[in-house]
This record gives sequence, structure tokens and C-alpha cells, in this order.
Amino acid sequence: RRWWDRSIAEAERLGARPELARTCAEAARRLAAKGSTQPVAGKNTSQLLDWAGEILAESGLHDEVGGLRGESGTGPGLPER
Repeated sequence: RRWWDRSIAEAERLGARPELARTCAEAARRLAAKGSTQPVAGKNTSQLLDWAGEILAESGLHDEVGGLRGESGTGPGLPER
């Protein structure tokens, strides 16, 4: 978890918004797969995915937004909204 926090902080510091979004999404997927409920960057898995979606949409990367939770609205191991 500590490495995810550091990666997210560094992406924010650099202003690397798409990379920040992808890191948030990957952290959420991996933590959910492990069944972890520990927050990353102060956010739970659902909040990380929401944040990633907002960043990708703001960056004009709309094709990536739909893949965050999968076609059914959730990704593997992620809670229903």
C-alpha cells in the first residue's frame, strides 16, 4: 500500500494526470483482488476508481473510462456501486 501512496503522490506532483488515473485504477484492482480494505491515498477502491474516471474524462481519454469497472459496471472483485 505504501508504494501505491508514493506512486500516486509522485504522479500528482508531476502533474501526470493520465498516469495518476491509471495508477489509481490499478491500485484499486489489485487491492480488491487481495480483499484489502486499506485505503490508498485516503480512498477506498471504489473512490479510487471514481477518481480515476474523473481524471480520464477531464483528460479526454473517454475510451479508457469505460474499462475502469468493466462493461457490467464493476471490475473483477470490485463491489457493486
